[in-house]
Amino acid sequence: MLVALGAAGLVTGAVVIPPAHAAGRPAGPAVFRVGVAVADIDPATPAYLGGYGAGPTGGTVRRHVNPLTGRPEELTVRAIAVESVRNGHRQVVELASVDSQGWFAGYQEGPYGISDVRAAAAGWLRSHGAPSAASADIIVSSLHEHAVPSVYGVFSPAKANVWYLKQLAATTTRALEQAYSNARAATITAGTAEAPWLGGGDVAEGNEFEGWKRDGSLVALWARDATTGRTIATYVSEPAYPNIVFGPADLFGTTKETLISSDFPAYAEAIIEARLGGVAVLASGSLANQASPLQADIAPSPDLPKVDGHPQTRAFDDIIQMGSAVANNVFLALAHGRPITDGTLAGAEQNVISPVTNPADSALSVLGAGDDGEDWAPAGNIFTVWPDDRAFTPPYGYGAAVGTPVTTLRIGNLALVSEPGEFIGSVRDALSRGIHAPGGVFVVGGAQDFLGYEYPAYVTPFTNLGGDELIFGPSATLGDQTVTAGETEAQALGFSVDPTSNAETTALDQQYARMAQTGVWLLPSVTSGDLGPARTFSPLLLAAADPARARMGCDNPALLFTPAGCPDTDPALGPFTWQFGDGTTAVTPVQGRARASFSPYVAHAYHRPGVYQVTVSVTAGGSTDSMTVPIVVHPALHAVITRRGGSAHAVMQGGDGHLLFAVWTLPDGSHTFGPSVRLARHGTVRLAVVDGTGTVAIGSVRL
Repeated sequence: MLVALGAAGLVTGAVVIPPAHAAGRPAGPAVFRVGVAVADIDPATPAYLGGYGAGPTGGTVRRHVNPLTGRPEELTVRAIAVESVRNGHRQVVELASVDSQGWFAGYQEGPYGISDVRAAAAGWLRSHGAPSAASADIIVSSLHEHAVPSVYGVFSPAKANVWYLKQLAATTTRALEQAYSNARAATITAGTAEAPWLGGGDVAEGNEFEGWKRDGSLVALWARDATTGRTIATYVSEPAYPNIVFGPADLFGTTKETLISSDFPAYAEAIIEARLGGVAVLASGSLANQASPLQADIAPSPDLPKVDGHPQTRAFDDIIQMGSAVANNVFLALAHGRPITDGTLAGAEQNVISPVTNPADSALSVLGAGDDGEDWAPAGNIFTVWPDDRAFTPPYGYGAAVGTPVTTLRIGNLALVSEPGEFIGSVRDALSRGIHAPGGVFVVGGAQDFLGYEYPAYVTPFTNLGGDELIFGPSATLGDQTVTAGETEAQALGFSVDPTSNAETTALDQQYARMAQTGVWLLPSVTSGDLGPARTFSPLLLAAADPARARMGCDNPALLFTPAGCPDTDPALGPFTWQFGDGTTAVTPVQGRARASFSPYVAHAYHRPGVYQVTVSVTAGGSTDSMTVPIVVHPALHAVITRRGGSAHAVMQGGDGHLLFAVWTLPDGSHTFGPSVRLARHGTVRLAVVDGTGTVAIGSVRL
């Protein structure tokens, strides 16, 4: 069923299906069909990169080596298809996540944008068993890594990478098709977590504003085979910002390496897959104002291997740290998750038309239209800027306004709203206030389009204290328009909506005084874990700090001039003072630069179960800041096998008390999944259990 309400009207590409259970009767897990696909998008021909420069002349195909595997990091497209079949009616929604810095809805060269890909995939779905499929049922998002081939210009000449753009469009289309082809009967568990420390902290560092609300929301959808219990896929929208590896041009000029990197998302996906099996699909949530200080951490990593004789920077330590932190929160979310019992699947979309109020962004988009960009390069203090390659004709542009799709998907009682760029966390906050979805409201950042930053008008005076906010971000109204569109779509999909709560956070909600204070940030590798064999649990702790932001407007790398009266140096910073919550303390020195400085990694050992409040503090220029994150330690985890009749049963002793996953290895070498297994022959049965912290324990018994 398709309903079109004009060029900028609402399009619904789904029929809202009522729950299958009878009124008053507890609902069991809804049975969907779920498929997943992974496709390689490593460049075979040298490509110009995006992030902080285009890389070497002529581009590169060289990739960072994963220090955990010794193999080059892979760039991929990962797609998941979810289908509901009810009374003969098929409804499908799909999500794809791309290792790309950004991808426009439409391009000047032809049908290679996200909108073209979604239209092609929807057409394929209609001809292969899903007759009501529409573009409104598909969300395609970019992970916004900063060391990957650029397909939107700005950081590199757009025309130089058109071949890669075509490859990306064709591969993503195939991945969406293949995911649907791979679908099989499945149940889905949905879990959520709130981890604001993943989205950065109150640290004076590029792209962040002190005292601003963070969106720490994480949602995980875990699809398992309805018959065997084997994991098919885990889809995650998380708040951390994949901007740790700079790639093309180290922002501070400390390395001459120019290597492609997938940043931390691939590491988080690998950890999730190692614990749960199947394919993990990571997507970004809110992005703007969420960058962690790790993107400025350039202290050397002597414990990591070298690439062609050049030492790798500390970024490799940091992507492993962030990948572990994200994965740990996925496990915690799923441990407290619930099966989706409502089989509703639906999608709705609007083309939002927003006035372009930023002249710099307008110049990048409009003045660059039709220009190959080779000679059009205004200089900034960070990098050369080329025109972007986005189409600027309807429906992508209307004179002095930009047009962009906003899509909302309904999966059971959960709502996912696309954000066409990197939006501040208050956009998701406003969506959650306005849309009453029992399963929660979450955003997929960098989705359907990539229009840079979204900041409301009152932010403009503060962009001098940031990074490149003055350059990128077309419209001061786009955030509120996205919220309104998401609410309208959610209402069309059957959710209750309060339209009076549709504005993003106002200027009065921010704590501006923090920019006159020192900032500190704390990132544990895990916030919940079990005692190990030696009765210890040792999370890896990392802290970062900066002097007061008010002194740092002078350091804004996007400014074309240095403001008068800037101090020659920042105030002395550090050391870091630690309180581990168990009565012990430590002091660690400052390393790195005077600005955006870091503590060495601290591996603190806990020996007893409990909740420990870990606090780190630092002083600079007479101002002190501290941050506290709770660390939860559980008893050691043990996997015990008991027998009753012809069955073996998994008993989890210790751990966090949540049996997240159980895998059996039978005497014939085959595997089965779930809390129990039928025994058909003699021999050794092995059991691996995973609890809600992601800890694994192994047990066995000889029958």
